Amino acid sequence: MKKGHRGRSPVRLTLPVTEWPAGDLQLWHAAQTPAGPFCPNSPAVTWSPARRHIVEDAYGQWLAPLPRRCWTTSSTSTAACPR
Repeated sequence: MKKGHRGRSPVRLTLPVTEWPAGDLQLWHAAQTPAGPFCPNSPAVTWSPARRHIVEDAYGQWLAPLPRRCWTTSSTSTAACPR
């Protein structure tokens, strides 16, 4: 990785979807999957690819500064991590 200002590693501003915690990734995919004829869909089902990218980027920005120890177990919710 290239060194940033004054020899420090650059700060990552967003975490790509491919690096999200497994539980968050599973919920994200479920939110985009149509529910079926008798169940209501998640709003994400109707979003355009551009809107989905915006949401992925925003959530990736929220995840990026969280310590990775917050996602070491599937029972740990990233929402419970201190900011």
